[in-house]
Amino acid sequence: MARDEDAGFKVDAARFRRFSQRDSVFSRSFWDPEVHSAKTGVFYETYRKPLKHFRRVDGFTQKDYAIRNASWYVSDIFGERFAAEDRREGFLDTFKVQRAAADEKKDVPSSAEMAVEIKRVAKALGADLVGVTAYDERWVYSHKYSAQTQNEKPNEIPEGLDNVIVIATNMDYELIQTVPSALSGTATGLGYGRDTIALLSIGQYIRNLGYRAVESLNDTALAVPYAIQAGLGEYGRHGLLITKESARACGSARSSRICRSPMTSQLRSASRSFVTFVSGAPTRAGESDPSRCAERPRAQPLELRRYYQVDRRRREVLRLLGWTEQRLLHLHPRLPL
Repeated sequence: MARDEDAGFKVDAARFRRFSQRDSVFSRSFWDPEVHSAKTGVFYETYRKPLKHFRRVDGFTQKDYAIRNASWYVSDIFGERFAAEDRREGFLDTFKVQRAAADEKKDVPSSAEMAVEIKRVAKALGADLVGVTAYDERWVYSHKYSAQTQNEKPNEIPEGLDNVIVIATNMDYELIQTVPSALSGTATGLGYGRDTIALLSIGQYIRNLGYRAVESLNDTALAVPYAIQAGLGEYGRHGLLITKESARACGSARSSRICRSPMTSQLRSASRSFVTFVSGAPTRAGESDPSRCAERPRAQPLELRRYYQVDRRRREVLRLLGWTEQRLLHLHPRLPL
């Protein structure tokens, strides 16, 4: 297991408690009055059903919702196929194994060689970043969340899965630039689709070698501490992972200077990290302290393609609707106001 000192962790054992999936903000949006409201219900519904009325504002038209919801189709199909069994794979539950492991195990020459091979194969199968680390129960949810009962249910990881492969994938930078429009959700949906394909493929590769694997998306563990232990990046002040590659922040869309100025740093690009629990594959050998987060040089801005051409009259309409110049710049990057 990676040492806490190497990962930059400082954990108070007397206060530390494992996190329950029922307490995540997504789960709470269904049962907790402090989070749940009519608006959260409408928010989730718009991902599956057409709106009764679409706005005549770029980023919120029927076309925008159409592409956003289409981008979620792959992950939704996997997530909903066992709903009758109280399973939402990739979101609340790990993926079921559909094809058994090979009867004969492939001999592993050395841990170091196999780690290199796993990373090479994972990138070929769709991952942008790959790391390997030891299983650490602290980052695994103490319980999972049942969407049917809205209560906790056991989080059962098979015994003997002692190693974790962590992958990260990028989200589309230009689509993220359209935040807070509906269109920006396309970047997230495409990311989940890529994650699903990559994770399932990596897991099946492990099984084809004769070993066991359990693929996990958003459903079983906290990915950020695992990613840090796997060497993919550092812990940021915003509570997310900051990677070295182009200062990408996993699960966020800000530059590396977010360590120092999280609210004013330039929008950059985003990536996401997820884990696969495996047996036989080799590993390489709380309480956050944001002040230890190191600052890196600001990333150079990218040349952007405009998703929309917006004339002055449309911008004035947006302002009348209460849009600030900052939000307009997010929706229509590099457009003169």
